[in-house]
Amino acid sequence: RLRDVSAEVRILAEDGLKKGFVTGIKTWDDHLSLREKLMVVVTGIPKMGKSTFWRDYSVKQCRNNDDMKWAMYTPESRPMRREYLKLMENYAGMGSNPKWKNSMSMEQYKAAERWVDERYILIAPENKNFYNFNKKDTKPKTLDNLFDYFKTLKRNEGIFGFSIDAWNKIDHQRPSGISET
Repeated sequence: RLRDVSAEVRILAEDGLKKGFVTGIKTWDDHLSLREKLMVVVTGIPKMGKSTFWRDYSVKQCRNNDDMKWAMYTPESRPMRREYLKLMENYAGMGSNPKWKNSMSMEQYKAAERWVDERYILIAPENKNFYNFNKKDTKPKTLDNLFDYFKTLKRNEGIFGFSIDAWNKIDHQRPSGISET
């Protein structure tokens, strides 16, 4: 009931909502800030830039919040080196190919490499990249397996959050007779 939380409601009315972690980009931060235990879903039409947006958003969050780390399950971004390179390019704000005009120098490349290595762990659905939690299968096909792994990364690596891209690449353990739709 309102009377049970009226003091908190009054503070909210006077002070507004407190921002969580922000990117430093006003147009984004006016609409979204991150907090612990918050789930953000980015959805839309295929091939319209959802992955690109989230990659850019997470890089900007890490740039603005020094100790922030992310784990990313990205089975569509294989090989993993390609996703790491995209993160490095996002961080540097430049391309990586020396033949391009706006390309990183070797010093900038090494700095981007160090920065991404400190803040991102990519999870590939391959045996060598996933711990064997259920002792039967080392591939993170199910949400339960992924969440077990994310919990381990939170505890051992101090990740702030994780992303699953794309949701449809996970075995959701539907009962037989239930379609994907």
